[in-house]
Amino acid sequence: MVHSSLIVAVAAFASSVHGHYTFVRLAVNGKWHEPMQYVRNKTDNYWEADTPGGYSNRPRDWNWWTAPTDKPESMRCGRDNMAWANQTDVLSVRTGDEFEFAHTSEPPSAWTDGTFNNCPDGRGTCKGSDPSQYPYYFHAGPVVVHISKVPEGKDAHTYDGSGEWVKIHTLGLEKRPNEAKPYIWLPRMGREPEDEYDPARKPGRIIFKLPKETPKGQYLLRAASVWQAYRYTYENTTGVAGVAQLYHSCAQLEVASDVTGSLPKGVLIPEAFQYDQPGMNTSSEMALYQKVDEDYTYPGGPLWNGKELVEDKPAL
Repeated sequence: MVHSSLIVAVAAFASSVHGHYTFVRLAVNGKWHEPMQYVRNKTDNYWEADTPGGYSNRPRDWNWWTAPTDKPESMRCGRDNMAWANQTDVLSVRTGDEFEFAHTSEPPSAWTDGTFNNCPDGRGTCKGSDPSQYPYYFHAGPVVVHISKVPEGKDAHTYDGSGEWVKIHTLGLEKRPNEAKPYIWLPRMGREPEDEYDPARKPGRIIFKLPKETPKGQYLLRAASVWQAYRYTYENTTGVAGVAQLYHSCAQLEVASDVTGSLPKGVLIPEAFQYDQPGMNTSSEMALYQKVDEDYTYPGGPLWNGKELVEDKPAL
């Protein structure tokens, strides 16, 4: 069942691109909620500025990617997301709860009950409307999850995400016994690399827990799939560090907790996802799965494990 806030807007989304994707659904402790019920929507056919690397300021379709140089609001929680925030419900949760995000490459105009029901392994979305197919990620790179506490004087409906964000989860790389291509991106497992497609391997799931040390209050919860730029592009083609692509959404939360106070030091968005920031560009060898760069860290700042901030590097 599709959340009612989408009904009036579905007709405008027919032009969305199927090759890209959006996080549309959230589960808590294994229970899936309606698509877009707690996840902020975004506006279709939305104009952004020119993107370095030759992408003109075309209107962005609903599933279209976001560039680091797009509007700050777009980079935080999606294009024109504040226009939809008041129509988005606030989900009541508690620290220690387990979350899962689900994505789809289908625009809302193509959604049916089959898009979300009886999906493989209890996932929140299917590929198209086929319950036998997994919803794959189309681009290489990690998925990172952040939280941002709503400041005093705001609530989850009015906060634009301009404060600090703390990373609480990363789904990234896995080592494998292949000398030529020694690692794999877990989100794209089963399609990665494409010359070794293996449908028996299931794409990674974005499952994580909200740290028990999280202070009570209202929050934005952001999941982002990050396709990094290549340094080869930076050095030889565009004069900028390639064209990174981000696919992200934000949910609105009310967190119950026995903890008061503040989160540890976080990062700002879009600043933490600019081309010159850690994890936002790689060597061409890493892009071709030939090695992991020695200086590579996952994008979006350090990882908070509930006790401390730690460097977020692949454990290979």
